[in-house]
Amino acid sequence: MGQGSEELQAGRDVVLPMIRPRPLSGSEWWQDLTLDPESLTAAWARPRPLRPRPDRAAFESALREVNPSESELGLLRCHARSPRRSATMRTLAREALSSDAPGTANLLYGRLARRLCEATRWEPDRREDKSPIWMSTVAEGWQPPEREFEWVLIPALAQLLG
Repeated sequence: MGQGSEELQAGRDVVLPMIRPRPLSGSEWWQDLTLDPESLTAAWARPRPLRPRPDRAAFESALREVNPSESELGLLRCHARSPRRSATMRTLAREALSSDAPGTANLLYGRLARRLCEATRWEPDRREDKSPIWMSTVAEGWQPPEREFEWVLIPALAQLLG
């Protein structure tokens, strides 16, 4: 048996020797690693953003320009506060709009996303038929197996609203 095995078997903590001191920044890459099996399929676990988006300053300016309604701001804030910035339209409708209609959230959020896209002059993702996916301006979508489609709010907007 290796060194420390007896302590582990006895249920005691094992103290590892410090080989050399290392200053930590508090945001090391390994701090968010997980053994959660959901991380293999969850929308939030995918690398973000998949392609560059406008920065925080561009979104700040765009939000002033498009002057979102209270309902639209409520959707953005709710999305920013969602666990891991990931939410379905059904969840956003229920929590931000007090509605059971995800289509209402989709319509409102999509219209806001289009105005933000135009204000930032960003080129949205496109469907196979070449039609724009306006929501791709503010979030990235993912269909986890056996779950509803989820949108993950991009970091620049989450920071702005956080």
